[in-house]
Amino acid sequence: MAGILDTLSSQTKITFPLKEVIFAMILNRLMDPESKVGVLKWMKEGVYEPRFERLELHHLYQVLGFFYEEKERIRE
Repeated sequence: MAGILDTLSSQTKITFPLKEVIFAMILNRLMDPESKVGVLKWMKEGVYEPRFERLELHHLYQVLGFFYEEKERIRE
């Protein structure tokens, strides 16, 4: 899956660490499901992971847009 994400994201204008945002969102969903705003707060205050410190709310929404646009290619 990581290779697919690298390939697809390299064909976009994404400049943030896509896989880190996805990891944070999945981890939150498993541990303490929140809204996107809640995920950001959880990343900053509820869990210690230095890679999450530079992530911002718009990154979470951009990942959702990325998945929506690329859903067919990801399924393949």
